[in-house]
Amino acid sequence: MANVTVQIAVSSVSANGDFRGRVIKGWETFSITVKGEPVTKKRVWTMWLDYPSDITKGDVIEFTGQLGTKIADYEAKDGSTGKTVEHSLNQCQWRAISRAIPIPTNPAVETTVSNDHPF
Repeated sequence: MANVTVQIAVSSVSANGDFRGRVIKGWETFSITVKGEPVTKKRVWTMWLDYPSDITKGDVIEFTGQLGTKIADYEAKDGSTGKTVEHSLNQCQWRAISRAIPIPTNPAVETTVSNDHPF
């Protein structure tokens, strides 16, 4: 399998059951050239993590994992139907690019040095 790295804006995180915090969905934004003109496109991804995470909706995360694809049916808002390719990454490693809700850092702990040891 191919290992792929993709950066997404998180749109949902599983909230229940065994997959809580482990299934992440989001949008990748990328540019292509069509007839000599740059065009911005979006592609939806599903990320399958081995362990729960603290990723939240709105985070921008870079994932690296094993590429998975499958053909699926879809129905558009106008009622028309078609086929699409669903993209996923399995066994993901990730790093946060930006967080929607900043994760607080551990506060500094003040320590004092004393020569009065009981031992």
